[in-house]
Amino acid sequence: LQLQLSNVALTYGHVYDRWKNIVSVMIEKKPGLFLLEKLRTIHLFEADYNWILGLVFGRRMVYGAEEQRHLSNSQWGARPGRSTEQPELYKTMSYEISRLTRTPLGTLDNDAKACYDRIVMNLALMACQKHGIPQSACMMAAMALLTAKYSIKTAFGVSEGTYSSTESEPTHGPGQDSRLASALWMIVSCICFDAMLKLCHGVSFCDPSNMLTHRRTSNDFVDDVTHWFNLGLS
Repeated sequence: LQLQLSNVALTYGHVYDRWKNIVSVMIEKKPGLFLLEKLRTIHLFEADYNWILGLVFGRRMVYGAEEQRHLSNSQWGARPGRSTEQPELYKTMSYEISRLTRTPLGTLDNDAKACYDRIVMNLALMACQKHGIPQSACMMAAMALLTAKYSIKTAFGVSEGTYSSTESEPTHGPGQDSRLASALWMIVSCICFDAMLKLCHGVSFCDPSNMLTHRRTSNDFVDDVTHWFNLGLS
C-alpha cells in the first residue's frame, strides 16, 4: 500500500496532507547563544516523502547525469565516487606548482551561507527535467513546498502557530535536511560552473614541453568553493 501511494504521488504530482506538515528544529550553533543568526535550522519531513525525494532526485537523477557525463568536473559534492579530499588535493597541488614555477596564482574561497535556501526552485526543477525527472515528480516536490505548513521546535516544545510560503513572503529552497536539497544544489552549481568555463579565464597549467595542459575555473565541494586565476603559464 505504501508503495502504491508513493507511485500515485509521483505519477500525478499529488501531495498528501501529512507531507505538508514540516517541523523546523532550531539548534544552537554555540551553546547558550540564542541569536537568530546563530541558530541552525533543520527541517523534519515525513519519512516516506523524504525517501521518495532521495530515491528519485538524489539517486536516479544524480547517477543518470553522472553516467551521461552531464555534470561539471568542478563540483565534487553529492556525487558518487567523489570525496572532500579530492578538491583539497587539487588545491595543494596547484599551490605547489605555482610555487615551483614561480608563477602568479590567485584564489578566492567562498562558503555560501544557508546555501540550500538560495536555490531558485523554478530553475532547479526545470534543470531536473533536463536530466530525466518526470514533470509530475517535479510538480509533487514544488507543490509540497508551496503548500507546506512549518512549525518551530525548540527546547521549549513545538509551536502552536505555523507559517507558510506566501506571494508576498515566499519561502526559498527545498529546505535544510531535505534529500532533494543536495541534488538540486549540485545540478544548479554545475550549470554555473559550465558557464564560467566558457566565459572566465580560470587557471591553466602545462608541462615543460607544452604537450599536456590542464584548465579549470573552480573546485567545489557542495557550497565550499575555490575560484582560480593565473596567467596561463607553467
